[in-house]
Amino acid sequence: KKITCEDCIENGLREVTLRVTSSNATKLRFKREDGSPLFLFGQGVPPKCAYTGKVAELNGWLIDQGCDESLLCTKWIQNHYRWIVWKLAAMERRFPMQLGGRYLNYGHVLSQLKSRYERELVAARRPALRKMLNKDVAAGIPIILCVSQVLRFRSKKPDGGVAEELRLELTDGWYSIPALVDSVLAIYVEKGTIKIGSKIAVCNAQLAGSDDGVDPLDDSYDSSKRNCPLLLRITANSTRPAKWHARLGYVPPKSLENHAGTILVKSLDDIHPNGGSIPAIDLVVCKAYHRMYREELINENKQVYSTNHLTEAEESSRKIEFDSKDQRAREKLADSAQKECLKELDEDAPPEWKEMVESNSPEEHYDKLCDVNRKIVDDWSHKRAVLLQSMVSKSVEHSMADHLTTERASIPYVKVLVKALFRNGTKRGTERRQVAAELTAWRVTDDHLAVLREGNVIRMKSLNVKSDGKGLLQLSSKADTPMELLAPQPSRYQLRQSGYEERSALSFIRLNLLSKQKHLNLIEREVDIVGVIMKIEREGENSSIAYLTDESGLVISLTRNHTAHCADPFHIGSVEAVLPAVAEVSNVQISSFDANNQCVRCAWGLATSKSRLSSNDVRRNELQCWHGTSEGEE
Repeated sequence: KKITCEDCIENGLREVTLRVTSSNATKLRFKREDGSPLFLFGQGVPPKCAYTGKVAELNGWLIDQGCDESLLCTKWIQNHYRWIVWKLAAMERRFPMQLGGRYLNYGHVLSQLKSRYERELVAARRPALRKMLNKDVAAGIPIILCVSQVLRFRSKKPDGGVAEELRLELTDGWYSIPALVDSVLAIYVEKGTIKIGSKIAVCNAQLAGSDDGVDPLDDSYDSSKRNCPLLLRITANSTRPAKWHARLGYVPPKSLENHAGTILVKSLDDIHPNGGSIPAIDLVVCKAYHRMYREELINENKQVYSTNHLTEAEESSRKIEFDSKDQRAREKLADSAQKECLKELDEDAPPEWKEMVESNSPEEHYDKLCDVNRKIVDDWSHKRAVLLQSMVSKSVEHSMADHLTTERASIPYVKVLVKALFRNGTKRGTERRQVAAELTAWRVTDDHLAVLREGNVIRMKSLNVKSDGKGLLQLSSKADTPMELLAPQPSRYQLRQSGYEERSALSFIRLNLLSKQKHLNLIEREVDIVGVIMKIEREGENSSIAYLTDESGLVISLTRNHTAHCADPFHIGSVEAVLPAVAEVSNVQISSFDANNQCVRCAWGLATSKSRLSSNDVRRNELQCWHGTSEGEE
């Protein structure tokens, strides 16, 4: 049952308790006689009875209790009085039947104020946000905070309009910090999903503003003002709602042992393309593609003017071609530079060496030299060779830098299709609607490829995310992105629940039905096939079509674009000698159903390749036997 104001009043809450907020809590005054909340100073006419709650009175009481006066300051008392009063008032409102009219009183405020003095000022145990603002701990550490205010700042635009900036004031119960939110969190605030009193778990946050740390007790620091020197930048993907009873402050390490030391995102549905990086997620590799290379051609202005995506074979060919061209240019420049450098060096040669070179027989001249002159000639010959090599090398590099019109950079990457690992405790039916995402791992190494194998479950941190505009989530990692196999690896049952299916060729009947569906997504359109190639036709100079069939009699046309000089685009050898032939092709794209020719039209894409999977061995053998029979020949 939702608690109403009437319920609170009936259970003993005073009307002023219902009006206490984090922004006016410092104005609350208590009745001196019994310590009950009396009124908010500055709001209406003060009552005639005696009241208490002023900073001077609080300061005097603490000193009377033996507190060191030199450790106390007005802002410290005001700050903690604010958060204690707001907390006690909120607890009374949350549990009116148990605490109504008894929890928010002057005695509790004084007791907790003394307790905070002992902990923070005497024991020097700084609260979480004070450490963060002092920049003594990283802002990205997982922390639970409470929303104390929703701040809106308006300013005029150059065109005369009004711009509004939305911020949240977050508190750990001891101090507060203003937070800059992204567009996704702003929507949650406007919808009321995030509101005053909400507790949120935050990680991967960043401090913005001053380069130096500040202290929340500094005169320049006010978390509710626009010019606050330090702000916390938080994003949706690194923010999660926390339970109402969650303890504020840094999350204990023990609570994060099974969550990669940070917030562990449990479903791809929980990821927002505009919500910043993903702190951590466990992913099932459902489909892995071959390593590719992104080739960038760079002009003399250091601008990328052309980008191409190459297979490993194409990358090797292009690298050899580019290196050969570069080598030829260097050799040509070296020949020219050597002549100039020799001429320059010989001008500084010692007379003994010059006489030897200019003689009719340098060998005989050298033999007749005395030991001293022979050493001079030997030393110069060695020095000349070293200097010549250095001068030619520098001249070539300088000339290449001046005359090189195109530089080439090549970045290896691999794409994999992933789904989030299904865990026990996930809502029933979630596994049936597990969404997929495409992960691009940039600058991959052989170690990365060993981890990114189909059927593996990997834990990744700090993943970048965006949308491709067609509903498919795009994840990306860099060379230094943490990536490791989950230990222990989940059971096969858990993998199936996560949406993983071992690769297997689709039947031609199923392909036929899929091609007639109008609303297939990119993932559903990509299939593996095993069939018998009946014939191959050239379609223009840069395209070929292979026609495949099986026992069903249904036909698939597979189109591949290629260079004009490519004689074997489907890698089967001599067409006349081999056909008909059984072929296994992975990652074929279904285009449509050709009603005129009564066949399924498919395309050979960038990720398509000939393959040989053990899961298709039986099917491959069946077709091998079938196409040799009279039925298959027909």
